[in-house]
Amino acid sequence: MNPNTSSTDRQTAASADIQTASSSPAAETQTASSHVPDARTAPPKKRRMLSSAFSEYFESLRDGRNLFLLWAFLIPAGLLLLFYISRAVFPIGEGSVLILDLNGQYVSFFEELRNKLLGGGSLLYSWSRTLGGEFLGIFAYYLASPFSLIVCLFPARFITEALLLMFMLKAGACGFTMALYLRSAYPGRKVVTVAFSTLYALSSYAVVQAHNTMWIDELIFLPLLVLGIERLIKEKKFLLYTVSLAYCAMSNFYIGYMVCIFTSLYFFYYYFAKSGNGENNLTGERLHLLRSLGRMLLFSAIGLLIAAAVICPAYVSLAFGKNEFSTPDYTLTSKFDLFDLFARLFPASYDTVRPIGLPFIYCGVLTALTVPAFFASRKIGGREKVAAGGLICVFVFSFVMSSVDIVWHGFQKPNWLNYRYSFMLIFVLTVLAYRAFSELRELDIRVIGCTAAAYILLLAVSQKLGYDWFGNLLGVMLSVLLILVWLGVIYAMRSRRMVWSSSVLLILAVCGELLFAGIYTEDQMNTDVSFTSRTSYRSFIDRVKPSADMLKEYSSEKYGEDDFYRTEKTVFRKTNDGMALGIYGISSSSSLLNRSVISELGKLGIGSASNWTRYYGGNPVFDSLFSIRYLICESEEDAPLYNRVTSDSEHKLIGVENPYALPLCYGVNEDILGYTSGSESNPFARMNAMITAMLGEDETVEVWKPIAATVDTEKMTVSHTVATETAPTHTKYTPADESANARVTYMLFGAGEDCPIYAYFPSSYQRKASVYVDGERTGAYFDGESYSILSLGTRADDTEMTVALKPEDSAMYIQDETDYFWYLDRTLFESVISRLGRSGLDVTSFSDTHIRGSVNAEPGDRVMFTGIPYDEGWRVYIDGERVDLLETSDFLLAFELPEGQHTVELRYLPTCVIVGDILSAVGIVSLVAICLIARRRSRPEDGNTEDSTPANRSDSAAQSSKGQNDGTAGKAAECKKRTGRRKGIPLRDLTF
Repeated sequence: MNPNTSSTDRQTAASADIQTASSSPAAETQTASSHVPDARTAPPKKRRMLSSAFSEYFESLRDGRNLFLLWAFLIPAGLLLLFYISRAVFPIGEGSVLILDLNGQYVSFFEELRNKLLGGGSLLYSWSRTLGGEFLGIFAYYLASPFSLIVCLFPARFITEALLLMFMLKAGACGFTMALYLRSAYPGRKVVTVAFSTLYALSSYAVVQAHNTMWIDELIFLPLLVLGIERLIKEKKFLLYTVSLAYCAMSNFYIGYMVCIFTSLYFFYYYFAKSGNGENNLTGERLHLLRSLGRMLLFSAIGLLIAAAVICPAYVSLAFGKNEFSTPDYTLTSKFDLFDLFARLFPASYDTVRPIGLPFIYCGVLTALTVPAFFASRKIGGREKVAAGGLICVFVFSFVMSSVDIVWHGFQKPNWLNYRYSFMLIFVLTVLAYRAFSELRELDIRVIGCTAAAYILLLAVSQKLGYDWFGNLLGVMLSVLLILVWLGVIYAMRSRRMVWSSSVLLILAVCGELLFAGIYTEDQMNTDVSFTSRTSYRSFIDRVKPSADMLKEYSSEKYGEDDFYRTEKTVFRKTNDGMALGIYGISSSSSLLNRSVISELGKLGIGSASNWTRYYGGNPVFDSLFSIRYLICESEEDAPLYNRVTSDSEHKLIGVENPYALPLCYGVNEDILGYTSGSESNPFARMNAMITAMLGEDETVEVWKPIAATVDTEKMTVSHTVATETAPTHTKYTPADESANARVTYMLFGAGEDCPIYAYFPSSYQRKASVYVDGERTGAYFDGESYSILSLGTRADDTEMTVALKPEDSAMYIQDETDYFWYLDRTLFESVISRLGRSGLDVTSFSDTHIRGSVNAEPGDRVMFTGIPYDEGWRVYIDGERVDLLETSDFLLAFELPEGQHTVELRYLPTCVIVGDILSAVGIVSLVAICLIARRRSRPEDGNTEDSTPANRSDSAAQSSKGQNDGTAGKAAECKKRTGRRKGIPLRDLTF
């Protein structure tokens, strides 16, 4: 109950709640006070355990006391389902929840997680990443939420439906935890609690970012974290805060970092806001600020220690290259005009998730209307208003000022999806609006009327400014209409004659507004970045998975189940298809990138950039060196020199085997330790240099040989750039006439039917161009993944072919002083593969984190070369003795190997995992120990028969405070008496 309302108001309000308690709080207090147990009937003198608290909670659901929490869960979950039904999701239609990175990355991560959990794999490592890589970083960033386990409950073909259920449960959980917070921190009418909890759970941030499902866990636990902070300050109760902080850090360390910043801000906000009447010090503690700050630091450290099992591996994962992903500019600049933020308070204000997007802060027109009333309320102290205004200003300043915004984002400029911490401002606004609305009958209605008039005027100004994303008639007029509707609802809520009907009207208005706002937002997102249909996803997986399974069966029969090999494909849906298909390859995309692997594969002519690699530019030499034994493709022309081994006529796909594929590990000359890729100008020369070092030859082993070509630059203006520290000279080709069919045409002759021809055009200034082979367009070049080695097929020695590049932009740059066309010397290549394979590792046992095999090292093969990215988490044992790790080729793992027969083992267990587990254990033990000590100290002394009921404890506190001269303790006791345990949520037991 609101302590500031009269008893008549409280009784009237109670009758309008979604579910009324069977007896009033007063009656409960009276009953508790009248019952004084004697020695025979007194209960045990100890605090009830957490299990008892939950039992009491579920009992309260059955008798209706906490039924409002169920509504706070079901309404957001149901509304979110309606949002997606409007998108015709399966089984209503063929729509799905897949969009942006959920479509391009996360769904495959969930597929991988499901495969690992159900198939007995390890969360430490994944061979479906680029050549293989640690998986705990991906788990920590994308999959650590307990909700992720839902995907294991569904068959693989219903993964999109599992994600939809996950979204619904998270939306419901947001409403549930917000209702818990509002009801326990500022008790009021339950129907109002449900309404504002729903506004929080389905705010624009929650709807737009639903596909970034790992971030939504922070919205779920933010109310509990705040409640924990408040109880830590007021009552020295620490368990809820510690557990909530640990969960936030574990479920997503990235947004968890932002939550830690908010935690610091909120501590000082709340302490200052509640320090005027002693409400922040219910125990009358001396030096309360310092001691509260000390407790805050202590339990923050314990919470982060508990999360160390996830944080430590995540930190190491970031060290592979994410920390260097971008070079942020810390110059203090304004990102947008403050007035632009005003329009974001209303529905139909979606702009974009692209880099130019503004913060998503819409959380209901009712919230926007009533926040100003909070600052006009006479029952809310000036100190609290100043603190709240200051907290809001901190967020606005963070949004506007570029360098501050970068700090919030972990000192990295976000790539799309800006202002990822804006949900914290939504939380603050929702709480302030809820508190003002709870005092609705005591508020001056003129405040809300003036606010509505001002908003309507500002909306008219917004329309005049003509925002592309809001200035249309729909956005402005709908917002005005909703303001008028909410004025009517507020009038009904203030009336004492419309108690029940106004409650129904409140919930209907909230649901109606959010339903429109959600459907509109989903539609605008589809226009902006497009949802992917379920059919698109399933049809690709269903097409390729049979071929992948047939190749697995073929390989098991031919080489054994424990053998290691890699599989790639020439047909793609998205880069991370390999995880969904359960194959080991080189294609991968993740924010937790391995920078050196991506860079070096790009130098070898494989399609790569930024945070991804894709199997474009594959060729027999690269495939063989990196153990790519099988390809899934549409035609044998896609894989020259390979042999067809499977065929899927239904889906028009074949599986081919690379007869030259080398083992995962094989012995090479120690010269490989001195090889680096920087000295060569193109991927063919680099592969020649790598093979030469592997064999220990003095002369270059040219498995790739250049082909001379003549060039025709008719209709092109030719000029040259000047060499710089980062780029050599380039030839610049500019069309002489934009209307002309200007091309750069190369003419060359074939190298024989057994010698496939490839091309690569290096450029430091990539501009999109079209490629034509013998006059027919074959695709694009210099455009993302297309910037890779081109396969041109085979030609007889005396057969001429032409290759042309046509600029799509105004100019095209191609590096000078290098050969562009090369052919594979098949005879020499086969000889080289035979020499490299003689000291190959025969794998006898393989799992995600353990490889065992035998090798007979030939003389001269002193180094075991592996196709595994260098990672200090690997431990190598030769005949049971651990050996040192070596790094070769700037990104690969290697180790020294004595001559002769040996047993080799590779085990993956990063030190960070061990350290993280130890720190988590220390954190958990520390928390348990402190809980036991606190529980022991809280026990009454033997023989003390004082009633321990909440009512009597509050009365005792009030009585003991009467004799004190210091008024602070008396106010604290009185505040504790007013905010003592109420009928319903057993929060005393849940929060300690």
